[in-house]
Amino acid sequence: MFVIKSNNLTGNLYYGVKELYQSMNKARSDKYFNYKVRNANLWNDFFIVLVDGDNVIGVTCIEENKEEKDYYLISDFYIKEELRNKGYGTFLIKVVVEILKEEGAIKLCSFCSPDGVSHKVFEKLNFICNPDIHEFGYTVPSDDESLYYELCISKEYRYEMINEINSRFLASIMNKYAKEYRKDIPNLFIKGNYEWNLNFKAMNNQENEVGYAIFQGCKCIAYLYLYTVDYDDNHYISMNFEVMQEYICKTLLESMLNKTKEFYEGKKDDYTLNEIRAYITDDCVVKSNQSKYRNIFEDLGLIKKFDDDNQEYFCLELKDK
Repeated sequence: MFVIKSNNLTGNLYYGVKELYQSMNKARSDKYFNYKVRNANLWNDFFIVLVDGDNVIGVTCIEENKEEKDYYLISDFYIKEELRNKGYGTFLIKVVVEILKEEGAIKLCSFCSPDGVSHKVFEKLNFICNPDIHEFGYTVPSDDESLYYELCISKEYRYEMINEINSRFLASIMNKYAKEYRKDIPNLFIKGNYEWNLNFKAMNNQENEVGYAIFQGCKCIAYLYLYTVDYDDNHYISMNFEVMQEYICKTLLESMLNKTKEFYEGKKDDYTLNEIRAYITDDCVVKSNQSKYRNIFEDLGLIKKFDDDNQEYFCLELKDK
């Protein structure tokens, strides 16, 4: 018995999942199944299929929230009727949770009929019922009586002062973007791996600055570089960063903002600091990710402003200034 993740069902897997859908949705089987397959190809949806030998015995369809990245809906949870109440459903959802954790999920959701048995599986796996929620992004359950269940996954990030080893990981991240965006931002990404490495290692040389490599598990996913600006009419902490695209989420940016506040607590007695500034320009973030950063910072309560050079930044005023 094994599990397959697929957003492009083919061959025996396609026909096995289709047969399972037909057995569960006789009234709208083919049309509904084709709709789910088409969505999996168009969006980031995918199937997770439980297989025993050559037989498909269970399936879920996973939808990513189109507005809140890292929120996933577990829909169409089916186990072959003759195999129910034998632990297969619990096993499948356990594997689904682990797969979605690897995808970077921070919230898993599902709608369950109160008359069915699937809600018992979710309750057993610590999903919490919230009867006040009746939609998942643009998705609403077909049954008005369906109950919403969710499992929140806490993400833990590890911050390491940039050093000889992790600076190499960070250089690889930036070199990847350099190759991808060299034509779009030629003046930004002119450095090679070696130059980026030297750049990162130099981030902790002054008393008013600190550079961190950020890890999720054992993988280096981002950097955060903070420094104080305290002269003339400018008194702020500059928050500079880059995140691997697949790891950009509100949880991480909130963690980075909290780390910046910690930096402020250690510097406020030595510097006059009025605010934290996160610049959203070509100089600090890749173009294609800027809208994501903007939306998240607005969610976190930062205010969009423009400096004297008309550069856009997001600001958090410091209360103990």
